Amino acid sequence: MTRKTDYAEYMSPEELDAEVKRHERWVPVLDFIHDCASVLDVGAGSGRLGVLLKEKRPSVKYIGLDIRPQNVEYMRGKGLTADVALAEDLGKFADKSFDAVVLAEVLEHLKYPGKAIAEAFRVGKKVVWTLPERHTDEWHRWLLDWRHTQNHLTMCWSELN
Repeated sequence: MTRKTDYAEYMSPEELDAEVKRHERWVPVLDFIHDCASVLDVGAGSGRLGVLLKEKRPSVKYIGLDIRPQNVEYMRGKGLTADVALAEDLGKFADKSFDAVVLAEVLEHLKYPGKAIAEAFRVGKKVVWTLPERHTDEWHRWLLDWRHTQNHLTMCWSELN
């Protein structure tokens, strides 16, 4: 299967929003970050997590990041704070500046997932990521299940300590 990397061709923000609404992946993520006052959502897409967080806890400081400007505008249209950024480069944020960093089904799309994990641990006090159930998407660069993710963690471990 040929892998796609030009995200200008990816789903529109509206299509992405409809897609993620069908998934229950947010339940364990929300459970994990239930006590966090600040959340950085890396690869936020349509900002679905931010909408759910704001519904449950309006006082939470949420920032959604995405590489696609149209996704950022879509999130801003929902009243969310959002910016264009790469998951592998969170240099605009100070160390441990967020209670939680979320990478929800993002790592499998990235050229350097280990770098994104290292950056997430640098800026977040805790980090959560989700992975797809199967590797069938032409947009996925990597087959990332737990075993493969351990390899990426091992690669970036020295940057975490």
